[in-house]
Amino acid sequence: MEDSNNNSAIEKKTYKAGIFQYCDRWCEKCNHRDECLYYDVNLKFFVRGDKKFNFWDKIEDVVNLTIDDLSKLSDEMGVDLSEFSNKFADPNSEETLSAGYDLYEKTEEYSKMVNVWFEGFAKHTSSPEKDDVRHKVSPKELAESLQKLTKAVEYIRWYQNLIAKKLKSALNSKHEFEDGFHRGFAKVALIALDRSIESWNNIINHFPSTKEMALNQLLLLEKIRDEVEKEFPLARGYVRRGLDE
Repeated sequence: MEDSNNNSAIEKKTYKAGIFQYCDRWCEKCNHRDECLYYDVNLKFFVRGDKKFNFWDKIEDVVNLTIDDLSKLSDEMGVDLSEFSNKFADPNSEETLSAGYDLYEKTEEYSKMVNVWFEGFAKHTSSPEKDDVRHKVSPKELAESLQKLTKAVEYIRWYQNLIAKKLKSALNSKHEFEDGFHRGFAKVALIALDRSIESWNNIINHFPSTKEMALNQLLLLEKIRDEVEKEFPLARGYVRRGLDE
């Protein structure tokens, strides 16, 4: 009986249109899960395997919401979407990314560097150098430090590949349309860059002996962020529907 009631509540649920389009897909840390169709589809069907969750109805909802958002935006921009029906570029083609290819390549390079760094870090921490333990700390200070370190690693790993994905989406949509969609994707990339940079600084603070190797990632991220802000100067001010309102 309880399952039936829960399923009924899901079916009658009202979602915020477009809220999932410009997010970082980190549902566990999101405050908008109850308003997000992506969360229901992903977590309730793909992850939990909820047999009573009507997958195809939800897919239809996703399509309808996306088309509705696209139609509204195209009306505001004065764009006839029918003109683009056969003109969408292959998102994986070099031509699509030509204008920002070098920038995109830097994000791919960063992602590979992160893997290499963590492999070396694992070996390094098995025999830490003395300057990593500069003074004795209280149990409370140790717990707080471990919490910050855990959070830093978690953020670095989550955003490691997302930066490249969101930047690719921003570059693709920028060259398909004169204005609009690309700013939202670029903003997510910038948020991921900000949090990753902060996290690398925390890593360096906790493990000073890793500073030289960690600085490579940090400097590359700062360079990428500067270039993204130049490529998308209005991205930070973009208001993502349901998230920044």
